[in-house]
Amino acid sequence: MSLFLHYLSMPYLLEGIQVTFQVTALGLGGGVILGLILAWMQLSRFRLLAVLARGYAVIFRGTPLLLQMVFAYNALPYIGIKLPAIIAAGLALACNEAPFIAEMLRSAVLGVDRGQVSAGQALGMTPGVLMHRVIAPQAIRTMIPAFGNESVSALKNSSLASVVAVQELTLRSTQLASSTFDFFSIFFASGLLYLVLTFAISVIQLFVEWLLDLDRAKDGTKRRERKLADYLPWHRVDLATLDGTPGGHG
Repeated sequence: MSLFLHYLSMPYLLEGIQVTFQVTALGLGGGVILGLILAWMQLSRFRLLAVLARGYAVIFRGTPLLLQMVFAYNALPYIGIKLPAIIAAGLALACNEAPFIAEMLRSAVLGVDRGQVSAGQALGMTPGVLMHRVIAPQAIRTMIPAFGNESVSALKNSSLASVVAVQELTLRSTQLASSTFDFFSIFFASGLLYLVLTFAISVIQLFVEWLLDLDRAKDGTKRRERKLADYLPWHRVDLATLDGTPGGHG
């Protein structure tokens, strides 16, 4: 037990968590940007763009992430593109995450009730205003759980960066275990650290869902506290909460 606690708080492994976060952030950040582009291409009226986006998804969803990381680090230098290990791993992770994020975005947009879209068009909303005021708010709230799951997946997949010598948590655990031969304690501590990280992401996901939940029950005193959702442009006012309050009609 003492050895386990020692490894759990060892600076060498804790520094690996920082690198794990860096690879994950690169993967998710790049994946969101590429995913937005791919989702736009798939929703476009131009068939060629949709075909290209589908082709991209087939390639990166149909090949292993491990192979993509090795290709980005070891194969790209042969065509004059040499990337640091952490950038190569983050780029590969971003390219791999992009098709999944694009599908989340596309399905969330298509899941918005078409009657609301038609009503917005009837009111004379431009496509940009319609997306900002009607489609995007509902789509974002819908995709939060799926994006949380994808974030957990990206964090775990970042461990594959060890194959290109990125000094993240898994590689440091392997190196430490190889030098001490205490495989059980070290990998158990490493697994617990990953569990804490993924649990933290899940908590953040639930918190964001709670903040953006416009249908939260109000307390019996009808006191209405300002929440983050109140400041969003798509906030829906519950007229029932205005009764009996200053400015209300009760």
